[in-house]
Amino acid sequence: MEIFITILCITLIQIPGIILRYIPFANQVTRKQKKQLIYSYMICFVFQNILFFVIIINTVINSLIYKSLLSFGAFTYLFINCMIIRGMFFQHAFIFGMQSNYILVLHSFAAIILSQYAPTIAPHQQILMQTFIYTVLLTITAYPLWRFLKHSFIFNISQENTYHWKMVWLIPVLLCLSNVIGTMNENWISTWQKLASRLTTGATTVVAWKYVNVDFNELKEKLSLQSANKLLHAQLKGIKHQAETIRENNEKISILRHDMRHHIQILSSLIDNGELSSASLLLSQLNVDLESTKPIIFCKNPIINSSLLVHISKAEEENIHITSKIDIPLDLPWNSNDIAILLANVLENAINASHNQKEGRKEIQISTRYYDQKLGIIVKNRFDDKVVFNNSGMPISTKEGHGIGMGSISSIVSKYHGTMICSHEDQWFTISILFSEQFIFKEWDKKSTI
Repeated sequence: MEIFITILCITLIQIPGIILRYIPFANQVTRKQKKQLIYSYMICFVFQNILFFVIIINTVINSLIYKSLLSFGAFTYLFINCMIIRGMFFQHAFIFGMQSNYILVLHSFAAIILSQYAPTIAPHQQILMQTFIYTVLLTITAYPLWRFLKHSFIFNISQENTYHWKMVWLIPVLLCLSNVIGTMNENWISTWQKLASRLTTGATTVVAWKYVNVDFNELKEKLSLQSANKLLHAQLKGIKHQAETIRENNEKISILRHDMRHHIQILSSLIDNGELSSASLLLSQLNVDLESTKPIIFCKNPIINSSLLVHISKAEEENIHITSKIDIPLDLPWNSNDIAILLANVLENAINASHNQKEGRKEIQISTRYYDQKLGIIVKNRFDDKVVFNNSGMPISTKEGHGIGMGSISSIVSKYHGTMICSHEDQWFTISILFSEQFIFKEWDKKSTI
């Protein structure tokens, strides 16, 4: 009976760690991956119970065996996470190091309490009491920990592949290893000096966490500035494009004005001679020439029009067929810069996706409509490959440097309490976005009542 209790203490005590290591990636995990994780965790739990039973029944249980089995179990679950949630080893390692240092501090408190008040109890009783005290401490600190973490970068860790995870993960992992190596022996934590060492490691972990959180916020601001700079560049490019178009159109109009007297004489002669079909052809040609002098305008909003002009022109230069039906007024209840950045990122993603399509299948369809204080945006592009969606229905990419545009799109949609739906059917990827002005009024009402 003592063996079974000891084994359960070792295996059940790992469940909080499993949860803490899963939370940062919860938004990234697909339904299929979630099922794989659950089944793998269950198989691993059963396997560990059997393996630990074989080990413990053939040896004398002590602190070293307890610590070794706990470490082995934690690394096993970490391996499962890395194998199923792929492409994010360094993020997994960082969270593992942070979580392990937190757990070590709680275990140290549990061990020091037992060393002071129950120094001579049997090993299996020590493990049982250690597990109990650890669980109590974990329960007490869970809510403060949640308040500490809920506004940090933890919930975006799996969405940000541009961060320097290849180096940062070493900080918590090396801190954890230094503690584990120093205490991986048959002795429990029994002196205040050892507890102070663990607390120092815990404090260093908190400092590292705060530093990374500040760094993450600075990275978000940097990406925001990059988006703003990209918009300004697009606007400047659009203005230059329009200026060049106006210059060319002025030249065409000047030529048309110069030749107009001759065209009128020719038309008059054709009509007098009854050659109406030739007169009609000449009028049609004149109409085409006049149409070619019109400036390229996709919508009445100049900021958004510049963004559309640059990206649609880029797509056409790359032989991507564009179909557009755009209705955006001059005045919007939302910041025009944000809508322009959103459209720029959506179109840029669509253009990048079209690069991998075969010739003749490169196509993008853009449709927008503003009606009754609502703005709807639908952009479709052909995409023959598989698209993976997370639990929020957003497409995900594990390639370094990818997914930045989608993150910017999501942040703008969230900023105005909009709705975004992504789908992939019949080899068409579609992103649909809806903004409603009523949410802005609701936010204003909330602020005005404070």
